[in-house]
Amino acid sequence: MKLINMPAMAADSVNQILGPILGQYNNTACVGNTAASKMCHITAIIGTSVCDSSNLKIIAIGMTAANLPDAGMEMSGVIRSCGVLMSGDTLKCTPIIDLVQAEQKANFLSQLSLLSAQYKKVTYNGHHCQSVDGSTWPTITDSFTMAPVPTVSRDTVSNTQDSTKHTFDKECPQCMYAGVKPINMHAIHADVVNEILGPLLGQNNNTACLGNTAASDICRSTPVIGTSVCDSFNFKLTASGMTAANLPDAGIEVSVVIRRCGVLMSGDTPKCTPILDLVQAEQKAITVVCSI
Repeated sequence: MKLINMPAMAADSVNQILGPILGQYNNTACVGNTAASKMCHITAIIGTSVCDSSNLKIIAIGMTAANLPDAGMEMSGVIRSCGVLMSGDTLKCTPIIDLVQAEQKANFLSQLSLLSAQYKKVTYNGHHCQSVDGSTWPTITDSFTMAPVPTVSRDTVSNTQDSTKHTFDKECPQCMYAGVKPINMHAIHADVVNEILGPLLGQNNNTACLGNTAASDICRSTPVIGTSVCDSFNFKLTASGMTAANLPDAGIEVSVVIRRCGVLMSGDTPKCTPILDLVQAEQKAITVVCSI
């Protein structure tokens, strides 16, 4: 993420908050397509094994709540992975919005439209490309065309799957909450933080999930070993003292709650376990790299 025309102190606050979160994904070799290749652990049964690349860029200018008409941000994402070229298809680059189904497209555009509510101008562009070996890619003919984000209301898509065809024995809340709360932060800094993180987290600002009042839904799987149960993960991180911005009493509180269907293995009992005790050593090292 790159900040645009942002006042220095506000930029320092944002960078200190987002730096630890985004730092683990700041892979410039991936962006420049110079990352080392690895063996694909899949073999195409139908079609041909190829290299996939997906990129998305969003530019949002004009922060209304913070009264910064020329300030904004540029967000970029690149994912490179193994893929499959289906029989009859040709290697090409396709706009990401053309890859998703109607209900997914509405959901994708509604998430982007959250930015439109807080910025004066929002544009985006993204493509999915396929290559034989990952070194040479098809030409993106409209790579510099940034389309305006339409205003789209988020529709609730009903699940039309006929549950009578299967036997399901459990219903659980299936939701996510993610929130960031500024602590002792100057008003303009808090406004900037909220305007940047608000649209990113808005889709997950599910207070019913946080308070465990979200409606339950059928678990669409039945365990072969163990018993169907409801899982809940919660994580809270508080960081105070923003050194680069010279705000010794300011900081943030990050909260995440995930509720879903799960499996209780035979011999285990329902209990609460610290998240760090659930992950392996290398994952634990990644989990605790946050600093501010």
